[in-house]
Amino acid sequence: MEHGLLVSEIYHSMQDSKGNMWFATNYGVSCYDGYTFRNYTMEDGLPDNTIFECYEDYRGRIWFVSLSCRLSYFENDKIILFPYNDKLIDQINTNSLKVDFRVDTNESVHLSVFWQGTLSINKAGLISKEERSSVTIDELEDGSFFVSTWVEENTKPDSRSVKAIRMGIIKLNFKFKRGRHTFTFTALKVGINPQIRVLKRNDHVIIVNFDDSLYEFNLITNSLTSIHTFKNRLIDIFVSDNGLLWAASEKEGVYALSPQNKIIYHFLDGITVTSIAQDREGGYWFTTIGNGVFYAPSINVLNYTMGSHFPSAGNPVSVALGNDKIYFAIHGQGVYERKNSSFERLDNIPYNYISDIKYDLLGRKLWVSAPELTISVDENNKKRIIRNISFQQLHVIGNDLLWGTANERIILLHNGIEVVNSRWVTLPFRSSCFSVDNLGNPVIGNVHGLWTFKNNKFIKYDSTQAFLNNKITAIAADTKNNLYAGSGGFGLWIKRNKEIHILTKADGLTDNYIKSIFVDGDSLWVGTNKGISCIILPSLSTKAAVVLNLTSQDGLISDEINQISVHNDTVWVVSKKGLSFFHKSTFRKDNSVPTIHSNKILVNDVLANKESLVNLHHNENQISFYYSGLSFRDNKSIVYRYKLIPLDSSWRFTSNRDVRYTSIPPGKYTFIVSASKTGHSLYSPALIIPISIAPPWWATWEFRLFLVLFGAASIVFYVRYRINKVKRENSVGKRMMELEAKALRAQMNPHFIFNCLNSIQSFIAINDTRSAERFLAEFARLIRMILDNSRESSINIGQEIETLRYYLKLERQRFNNKFNFVIDVSPEIAINSIFIPSMLIQPYIENSILHGLAGICDTGIVSVKFELCDSRIKCTVEDNGVGREKTLQLKKSSPFNYRSAGSEISRERFEILNNSSSKTDFSVLVTDLKNDEGNPSGTRVEIFITPIIRQKT
Repeated sequence: MEHGLLVSEIYHSMQDSKGNMWFATNYGVSCYDGYTFRNYTMEDGLPDNTIFECYEDYRGRIWFVSLSCRLSYFENDKIILFPYNDKLIDQINTNSLKVDFRVDTNESVHLSVFWQGTLSINKAGLISKEERSSVTIDELEDGSFFVSTWVEENTKPDSRSVKAIRMGIIKLNFKFKRGRHTFTFTALKVGINPQIRVLKRNDHVIIVNFDDSLYEFNLITNSLTSIHTFKNRLIDIFVSDNGLLWAASEKEGVYALSPQNKIIYHFLDGITVTSIAQDREGGYWFTTIGNGVFYAPSINVLNYTMGSHFPSAGNPVSVALGNDKIYFAIHGQGVYERKNSSFERLDNIPYNYISDIKYDLLGRKLWVSAPELTISVDENNKKRIIRNISFQQLHVIGNDLLWGTANERIILLHNGIEVVNSRWVTLPFRSSCFSVDNLGNPVIGNVHGLWTFKNNKFIKYDSTQAFLNNKITAIAADTKNNLYAGSGGFGLWIKRNKEIHILTKADGLTDNYIKSIFVDGDSLWVGTNKGISCIILPSLSTKAAVVLNLTSQDGLISDEINQISVHNDTVWVVSKKGLSFFHKSTFRKDNSVPTIHSNKILVNDVLANKESLVNLHHNENQISFYYSGLSFRDNKSIVYRYKLIPLDSSWRFTSNRDVRYTSIPPGKYTFIVSASKTGHSLYSPALIIPISIAPPWWATWEFRLFLVLFGAASIVFYVRYRINKVKRENSVGKRMMELEAKALRAQMNPHFIFNCLNSIQSFIAINDTRSAERFLAEFARLIRMILDNSRESSINIGQEIETLRYYLKLERQRFNNKFNFVIDVSPEIAINSIFIPSMLIQPYIENSILHGLAGICDTGIVSVKFELCDSRIKCTVEDNGVGREKTLQLKKSSPFNYRSAGSEISRERFEILNNSSSKTDFSVLVTDLKNDEGNPSGTRVEIFITPIIRQKT
């Protein structure tokens, strides 16, 4: 229950096709996947909490048969009630118990009930009942058997007081495919609910269990013979993969019978075992009444555990073997001797704290090291106590010779008397392991390496071997001058046939920390913190040494090995959890692979089923896969490889049981995942999940075709529309351009006139009448020219030059002849045939006069030059004024914040001209002039004008 089971009273177990273990209990059913238990009760849909059997049909549904004979099954992660339970219950005694249960491929349910025959219900709900006068065993199509019980003529409805003794005569009616056979035999007693089970042992032997007896029916000889009778009735029988016949007896645990029907194993004595099952990895499951479930990874390794076979408050120390005697020392509890199938404490060794025990095969006595004394006990229980000598480790040479280590000392006893004692010559640090070489010299290991004791001196064993300077934790020697030493983290050192070999985990050892070594002929047994390695010594001369391993996955009670001993082909292993033993032939390569199955799938973090994955929308592209590799031996060593084809080009590896993909593009994919065990190359059959993610509607080929057609139609429509619109707008735009140009010219004329009137006003103000009259005459001529030019959108360069000349004269008179001007025209320019926009240059000349020359003391000069520049007319207006930077400073300091509008108007006229339908290019480049000292010396304005065709307004 502490591991997740509902209760400790379990009635049945089975492994389903996915690899899960199911347990029928007194309070519902439990499903175990190697990681967690999922429990189901009446709250989850069961008709009754007391479930007697779990059964998987051909469709993978898990059926549950309850105490009340009501049925239900597990499918698609939920429990479904059998729809014809009421009809079923109407036909049987409410106190009846089932004998057998099957679901055939026609969806018919068959239920055999004690004393009431067999009921069959088809998928339409029609019930038929068959009553027989004998126990009938029918062979089914799949080779299994269905047991139908007989109908007791003296049975009253709803009565459990069936006549218990029917003269002791039982009839068995076998209905096999190859013939029918009936047997009558005498039983001592027929119980109210007799136990009847039938199973196939092999192709020609059928096993029949009736109450406490086992019978064997031979299909070749057509004979039924008794093979064994137990003290109590049998609750279950089972045939394992290796041909052993298992029998679970009430209050007697389980028995295993060999093919010769000899009992070779007896486990869980005193416990009522209700069912036996073997999983795909060869592990065994034993369900019990009141003791939960026992799991054995392998029966090849048997265990005596601390807390079960021995007191839990103790530390296992050593096992001593010899002359069919097995002794086990537990520090804190004393010495135990194996008698039959259990261990009993030796009362003649009344000491709890034992350091070591060894058995002297030649002297036929047991040596025991206890606090402050050493004890020997022979076969006649004659005991010798040697006081004041206590060993940490013992080594028996034989013939009553015993070496032992005590802290930093080494002692040799002969007939219980000290022969050697190194009390005056001690090791640097206490010894951690001890052995004796073929010459009888002690070899000792400690934190400083390997030592030998000769001539009453401790010396390094072989200082040339760097390995032997490490911490030595285990030593063994044989009679052929071979030596084996294990280190605390660097592996195993072997000196064999004068050759040195070093083996580590890379060579196949379970671990590099060696704790025990035992030499057994051509086999070297090595115990580590992670299991046992058996090295085949002759293979050391080959390229790769043969190393076979055994761990807790194979049934060892613990991987932390303290001691290994071999005697009569049986290997005994002392670990911190107790004592394990197995036959030497147990070693095999584990080629089993985990079973993998899908736990759940999330699409955008919402639970989904596999079927829905082939019809996902484009935004359902975040998928999480949850899966489990099932291995009851060791689920912690499972690794997975997976890929999403074609998104992943190669395998990805992980130890996690989930994979998450985000933002998967639309398309068709296949998710593949399989499981293996760490260090194995074999992988389970892959779990394959197809996926299809539809593209968004705007990415479908139908929409794209529609888009192309619609685009083509739109382009045709737009082109036609634009042509018509351009035709309509061309005349309107042309007229608007002219209106905008005239409007700008209208802004220009008042601006110029305003400046000239100011000049005339200044002459009048100083009473210069003649100058005012002359200025007014020239002004009138200029006004007449402007009025004439305003009627045209363009004028020739000659007209523009004449207008500019009158303008410059007026401005020079206005400024009292403080500046001179020059107008220069390049000879290649035909001034009367090249037309430009009127009044386009005047604003820049105005800026030169009003702003550039206003701040100078000397006579100013304004130069206007017309020349050709590629296909355009270049007009350069240059002055020797103060420059733009000085002009800006003067404007800021002036109280009259005068702003010239001429250049702004010209800029706007340029924009309109450049945006017109005519391909014109008007631009202005302004350059600040500097003298040799880098001071401002004027401004140059270069106006680039595209000649235009003259158009009348």
